[in-house]
Amino acid sequence: RAANALLIPTPPSTVDFASTAHFLRMIVETLEVMQNHLGARGYHFLRVVATKVDEGKSAHTQIRDMMEAVFGADMLSASLLDSAEIDNANVQLRTVYELSGPTTKTYERCRNNLDRLNGEIELLIRKAWPSHRPELRRLGLG
Repeated sequence: RAANALLIPTPPSTVDFASTAHFLRMIVETLEVMQNHLGARGYHFLRVVATKVDEGKSAHTQIRDMMEAVFGADMLSASLLDSAEIDNANVQLRTVYELSGPTTKTYERCRNNLDRLNGEIELLIRKAWPSHRPELRRLGLG
């Protein structure tokens, strides 16, 4: 098996939204064929994540709302917001977490967004690991 989870990045544009919906229909058909030939296989989780979201653009928020309506629980609640800090890190071939220098409001907003998004993904991964389930239940997260 090549993967046991899928995270599908989808920018808030009608073309990307339609492409993701088509991909999900195709993957369901593919998994059904595989199940018929290889037995039950599945993913621990499959989630769509809105990426490159500019909350200042009404089209982005409208399309993200449509994505949430269509994908429901299969969509992460946090979105990857478009940020100049991501561009700054890319120029240096680094991640935002590796940037050094003075902390700005833009950096803090970006870090908070990344922490929220990555925390949601980390929780999904930990829920998939049997060794983490007792601790997550103890914390009320399982």
